[in-house]
Order: sequence, then structure tokens, then C-alpha cells
Amino acid sequence: MKILLKIKHWQLFLILFLPCYFVNSKITMDLITIFLLIVFSLWVYSIGVLGQLKNKELGFEKKVSTYFKINCFLLPLTWLIVQLSQFKITIFISSIYFWVALFYIIYFVSITIVTYSNKKNAKFKESILTMIGFLIFPVGVWFIQPKVNRII
Repeated sequence: MKILLKIKHWQLFLILFLPCYFVNSKITMDLITIFLLIVFSLWVYSIGVLGQLKNKELGFEKKVSTYFKINCFLLPLTWLIVQLSQFKITIFISSIYFWVALFYIIYFVSITIVTYSNKKNAKFKESILTMIGFLIFPVGVWFIQPKVNRII
């Protein structure tokens, strides 16, 4: 878990985006997407859990929620359900859950990073730039991972 947090930003970028160059079929694309979602989920899970431990050392309340942990686990699984399902209602519900879970994970991890960086409880508006970095992931990884390296 700590390995993903200690690597440099360019290494994380290569891990997440180099496999995309090997796409030559739908099956390969699905497998690579699952791999990327698993790596992303492990990365944000590590940031959330270890970042909250660091914040607790600074005297802030530990906020790791069961909802955050469940969402990190279910994110790749939900995407897989969307890809494999043939029922429109299942696809619709799973898609809604996927996006809600993704935004919650990004919110939680952004608040964790900004709280540690600013040494005070972060508010939503203070963490918007970090959230945008997660949403525009290829660009954001170059700014987020160095912050994570300083935390860990």
C-alpha cells in the first residue's frame, strides 16, 4: 500500500497510462480499465487511510469512514457490473453508484490532503483544486503525487 504513495509522480503516470498503448481489442481495453481502476482505488485508499493517520498525529479528528473503504473496494467492481450487465436498470443503477462513489472518494481524499498541507481542517472550497486534479487525472497526478510524497 505504501509503495503507491512513495513512488514519484512520473512513475505513477507511467503505471496508469502506459498500458493504454497496448489496447487492440475490446477485451484488452476492459482488462486494462479494470487494472487501472484497481490501481486508482488502491492509490486513493492508501492516501485516505494513511493521510488520516498523519492528520490524527497532528491532532485532527480521524475521519476514515466505512463508506470510504467500501467505495474504494466497490469502484472497480461496479464498473465491471456495468460492462457485463445486459439489463438497462442494472446498468443505470450501477452507473449512478459508480459516479457517486467516485466523487465521494475524490472529496474525501482531497480534504485529507488539504488538511495535512494547511495544518487546519479543510473546507470544501479549499480543496476544490485538489478535486479538479483528481478529475483531470493525467494532469492532476503531476501535482497530487508530490503532495502525497511530502505527507508520507
